[in-house]
Parts: sequence; structure tokens; C-alpha cells
Amino acid sequence: MSNYEGKFYAALRDVFVGAEVSGLGGFINLMRIKSGYYRAIEKRLRQDITLALGDQLSFEGELYEKLYEFFSRYFTESGSIYFNATAFHNNVYEKLYTDEKDVVLFWKTQMLYYVKSDTLFRSMPVEIDGVKFYFDAAAIENKKANEKRELIFSYTDTKDGVVHLAVAHSENGSKTKQADILKSIGKKIAITEDILDRAFRTFQRQSECDFFINKNAAGFLKEQFMLWSYQYFWHGSEDWGATRVDQLQILKNIAFKIIDFIGQFEDELVRIWNKPKFAKNANYVITLDRIGDDLVKKIRAHSGYAKQVAEWQALGIDQGNPKAPIDTVFFKDLELDILAQFDNLDESLDGWLIKSENYQALHTILPKFKGKVQCVYIDPPFNTGKDFLYVDKYRHSTWLTLMNDRVILSSKFLSGDGNYFLHLDENANYLGRILLQAHFSSSALKEIIFDTNATKDEEADLYGYKSFGFGFALKKQTIFHVSDENSFFIKLFKPNRRTTQLGIGQMDLIGNPKKDSPRGLDDYEYGVEKWSGDKLLFGKITVPNDEKIYPLGDLWTDIYSFTQSEMRVSESLSFTSSQKPEH
Repeated sequence: MSNYEGKFYAALRDVFVGAEVSGLGGFINLMRIKSGYYRAIEKRLRQDITLALGDQLSFEGELYEKLYEFFSRYFTESGSIYFNATAFHNNVYEKLYTDEKDVVLFWKTQMLYYVKSDTLFRSMPVEIDGVKFYFDAAAIENKKANEKRELIFSYTDTKDGVVHLAVAHSENGSKTKQADILKSIGKKIAITEDILDRAFRTFQRQSECDFFINKNAAGFLKEQFMLWSYQYFWHGSEDWGATRVDQLQILKNIAFKIIDFIGQFEDELVRIWNKPKFAKNANYVITLDRIGDDLVKKIRAHSGYAKQVAEWQALGIDQGNPKAPIDTVFFKDLELDILAQFDNLDESLDGWLIKSENYQALHTILPKFKGKVQCVYIDPPFNTGKDFLYVDKYRHSTWLTLMNDRVILSSKFLSGDGNYFLHLDENANYLGRILLQAHFSSSALKEIIFDTNATKDEEADLYGYKSFGFGFALKKQTIFHVSDENSFFIKLFKPNRRTTQLGIGQMDLIGNPKKDSPRGLDDYEYGVEKWSGDKLLFGKITVPNDEKIYPLGDLWTDIYSFTQSEMRVSESLSFTSSQKPEH
């Protein structure tokens, strides 16, 4: 076997086998089938190459060299197919395609569906200051979606002077028992806590990998092959005799056969990725006043009622409230009876909460909600380069790829009077603007800057938890707002809170235009919205001539109900202390 023959089949194996991906579902099952099918592909391909070469055996070495030279540019270790390098090696385009200088120019990965990011943990030996370790990573499962999972280590044994450690993902908050590991190792090998710490860190510093599906792998590879082949033909050959032409035709035929093999599987992955998904489970939340008295009695006598009461207590809801919400997760055997209270369940429901990988959820529910949603608000990973409870460090091209498909899908939900919001910070707001401008009119796109930590003491927020790192203290984030002339919009005004006599407290002052093109304060009628029973009513307010009121701008430092609340000193998920509270 020639050197290039081995390299070519190794590259092909990466596409069909790729990095191991674990989990459940049709996509994962097909990846496993694809991996198992590789042996048959390789055997058949070798036969086809021998047959195609015929009496051109002298061309075999160059054939494998050129097959490797071309396909290695588009095959990645994860099994994804895209610009790993470029068709014009050592040309200016390579600066746009390489991972060393990642692509802000989106066309590196715009032909892809982003599936997931993961760290490819493999079993491996590590040696620190003469102490030899072997980390067994066989039990590690890949992360689901964008979840970050902590690793834990446990001691197995020591064989032939090598410390064997098992690696797993933390479950239910479990931690590595480092003291126990040190004690076990110390019975056979002298070791310090520092050496063990460094061994752990060395194992965890392994390459991160993005998984993609190419939307049209065969078309993409054939187009790239034609571009590459023109360069090869014109710059790599001076012999244009019949023999040479035959050899080049053999190369094209074999390359296209390989591309067809790959395209068939990649197309099947695309179909499975875009296939509507089943809901694994569903629960309903329905207030007691909408359920018949006899059924309410059964609920109160049910074994799950104690759990329901505990949930109410956690939410601050009085169990004597006639509109207390029942969660059917506690009453599954009564669920059908509860749902039977409604002639048309879909029309009765006034809210849906879906927990899912977001692309799959959007794609699945699109037929039901297309053109019916008034507000789309997206708060994606900001691509800060750090990890929280989720992955937040992507190559720019990867971030753009995962966001692009989700922006396209979610925009299809908007009704004619809908509004679209995308929330980012300085790490990716410039990328978000480019994305939105690609799908919406530039004139419809507005930028809102809001003070992330505003308080009634206008400088007190500088004592927030992100303020004391080196550099400028963080005070702002960005919300992009897309609307058009048909979008539903409430124009807000603000009084001078120190001198106002309006007596509206924390409520927002609403201005409804009295004519089509308002140009001043007199062109609006003013009021506040108040609940009356289960209806939100507009109550007019007369604004005296000496009352100072101002229209709310796109710099949000002055939302009264926000600025008068407590200082936000953490990234708490609660509405009261988060940087993005409900107000």
C-alpha cells in the first residue's frame, strides 16, 4: 500500500466513521449504520479502482495522491463535510478557510446544519514528573445539545507502575473524591496532590469538535472538485496525450463515485435532521376554576395533591386560591378527565412551553404556529469564549451557522403585526446585526442598548459582580429589534420621577397616537394599563401642561420599575436578581 493510499482511506474513514457520537434517536442510529457500512464501502471502492485503472496501473500512485489531496480538504475528524482547507492551497482564500484564522465570512459553513459541539475525550496515557497515568474514558457519553457536563475521576488500580483512572460525567452533582484517589495511589506509588491535579488538567485539554450535516454534500463536493481539477489540469500537467486524458477521466470517475457514496448518507442525515419529532411527554397547567367541582374533589383527594401543594408553596400561591394552577404531572391518571373539560383544547390553551433542542422544536411546531406569533425573543449564547452551564465558545463561523438556521425558522412564526428581538452583548452583537440584515430589511432593524445593572442610585451598579475585573466595568448589552409599519407597538413615555404629580408609581405611561403622523406631545393621549378581573384595560390620564414627560428612547437606563429595584449582583436565574428581570 502506498503512503497516499493509506492516507486517503484514513480520510475516508473519518467521514464514514468520524468521531464517536453517542445518544438516542434516528440521527444517532444512522451515524452508527454509516460507521458500520464503511468496511463495505472500502472493499467495493478498492474493486472499482482496480477495475477503472485497467492497464493504467502506473497511474495508481498518483490517483491516490490526488484523491487524498482533494478530499482531505473537505473531510473533518468529526465526520462533517465542509471547508477543512480550500481548493486553492497556499492561495489568499486559505486565509479565510483555515481554523487558525477562523472565518467571520459566513460562507465557510453556511451550507451546513449545526448539530452540536463536543470535546472528544478519548482514553489516553498521561505522564507527569515520571508518574504514569492511564485515563479510561470509555464510559463518557457525549453531551446533549449545548449542555456542559462536569467530569469526575475515580481510581481503578495500579498495574505495572501505571495508575489507572476511570473518567465519567458527573451525575446529580457528584464530585471527584481526590483525597481517596491520592490515598489509594499512595499505597503503591509516591504522588503529590499537585501531580494529580496536573494529570487531570492534561487529560481535559483535548480538542473540541463541531458536528455538522452538509445540506447538499454531493453538490458541494462536485462543485469543489471541478474547481480543484481545473487548477490541477492546467497547472499540474503538460502532457495532454490520450493516455493522460484517460488517466484524468479515471480520477474524475472515481472521485464522483466516492462523492455519490458520501452524498447518499449525508442526504439521509439531512432528511432525519429535518423530520418532525415526537414529544416524549407533555403536561398541562390548568387553573382550578376551569375544572368541574366533582373533578376538583378527586384532585384534592389524590395522592399527588401533596406534591402540588408543595409546588404552590414554592411559587408563593395560596392553596385556597380558586384560580390556583393544577399541574397534571402530579395527576397523570386523571389527566384525560381534566382535558375532557374542554371542547377544543388547542383554542383553550393560552400558552405553550417547550423544552427541546431549539432547531428541532422550531421545525416541528412550524406548521401549527406559522404566521401566528406576535413576539419572537431570542437570548442565545453570546459567544463570550467561556463556559457556563452551557457551551459559550464557538468559532465565529460555527456560531453564525447555528444562529442562521434558527433565525430563518423563527422569523417564519411572526404574524403580520409581530416584533422580533435578538439579545446579545459586545462579543457577538456585530455578527447578530449582519445576520438580521441578511433576512430583514435594514430599515426595519433598530438597536436598543440597555443598562444591565441600573439602580435608583445611578452609580451603585458599578459595585456589581462584573465590575472589579481589570478594564472598564460592564454596564450595557444590546437588543436588536425588527419591526415594520404594521408591527404592534406601544409607545412609552416617562415622567420626571422627582417632580411628577401623575401618581402612577412604577407603572409605564403609555402614549396612543391621535393621528397618523404624530409630531409632538399634544398628538398623543396618555394613560396606564390596569387589570380589571381578567382583562387589561387602558385608563386615560390627563397630563397637565407643566408636567414634564419624555418619550422612551433606545438607551434604556430609565425604566422606572427596573431602576428602582435592587442592585443585580449575580447571574441568578431568578427574575428578581438577574441582569434581565421581568420588568
